[in-house]
Amino acid sequence: MMNPTTDTNDGTIRFMNVLKTLNLYDWQRQAQANWWNAPVTNIEMSGDSIVQRKMGTIAAITGAGKTRAAIAIIVKWIVHRIMEKKMWSLIVVAPTVR
Repeated sequence: MMNPTTDTNDGTIRFMNVLKTLNLYDWQRQAQANWWNAPVTNIEMSGDSIVQRKMGTIAAITGAGKTRAAIAIIVKWIVHRIMEKKMWSLIVVAPTVR
């Protein structure tokens, strides 16, 4: 994992390049915008830090591109955290129905 306080320029450039290669469909861009505009779902204290939780669900048929949309949201979120020089952690849950 990269250190966002020391790898700011290199990390931002790498993540921005990932975003450029994703080629999202309109519905994926809209899902990304919806997530960014959604309110924080939970705020709590963790030691000396404030933890803000934001969650969302993308509902679409298999093969539609949910993972690609999620990756775009995640990468953009990481870029913002790096640029703000804030520490971050990320948990992604992707359930599979069998």
